[in-house]
Amino acid sequence: MKKIVSFVLSLAFAGSTFAQMSGYSSSSYSEGTALGSNETLTADGIALGNAVKLRGYIDTIFSHKESDTSNPTDISASADLDVLVDLSPVTAEVHLNLSDGNASNLLEQAFGRYSFNQDLHLTFGKQLTVLGFEGDEATDLYAVTTAFDRGIGDRPGRTYVEGVRINYNNGLFGLVFGVHDTYGLHSNAADLDDGMAIDLAASVMFFPGLEAQLGFANENGAGEEDDSQQFNGWIAWNPGDLTLAFEF
Repeated sequence: MKKIVSFVLSLAFAGSTFAQMSGYSSSSYSEGTALGSNETLTADGIALGNAVKLRGYIDTIFSHKESDTSNPTDISASADLDVLVDLSPVTAEVHLNLSDGNASNLLEQAFGRYSFNQDLHLTFGKQLTVLGFEGDEATDLYAVTTAFDRGIGDRPGRTYVEGVRINYNNGLFGLVFGVHDTYGLHSNAADLDDGMAIDLAASVMFFPGLEAQLGFANENGAGEEDDSQQFNGWIAWNPGDLTLAFEF
């Protein structure tokens, strides 16, 4: 773990040095990395007064499988609604999701944020995990398909965790460190009542269009057999409308 943390911090140092040499400033958020930034302030949405914005979508998927004789046709639908509140230096977000009338997972995210300045923030509550290239919403995914489903379980994806994070973002470089109740790495994560988890990630926008991120998560359960780790990294090149990415 020490080697991984050192690797991430080395990326942080390289990003900060490059930022000073290139004169990259916080005003470049639109062309910079998003990790650790206050996206509540820049998010699009329907303004309800000066402090509250709403955004959302309805996603409907129609599928037909000739091989399924019992129910060849299926229609699934989900609705997502986000409430964003700006009472700077305090901001907050509540994300609600309703899939096929199932209200059991209604609350996706609910977190608050205190901004010490435009670069440094403290977030607390139920938040999206930071490891992974893809987003969590259907509108943020590059592919929404079951074409490659072999019936071996749900498609792996990012989840939500409850805890506290320190976030830093200066436009070119982003860094987060969080402490959570669980990270969902273990198959019995819901039973890890006596454990805790941490995550650490750093990202660098080398120049507009070329970005890289490294991250590590560790989850400690009640016993040694419940300890799990995850290492994730990706690099993406986005020259205009084309996106090329490699993730491991």
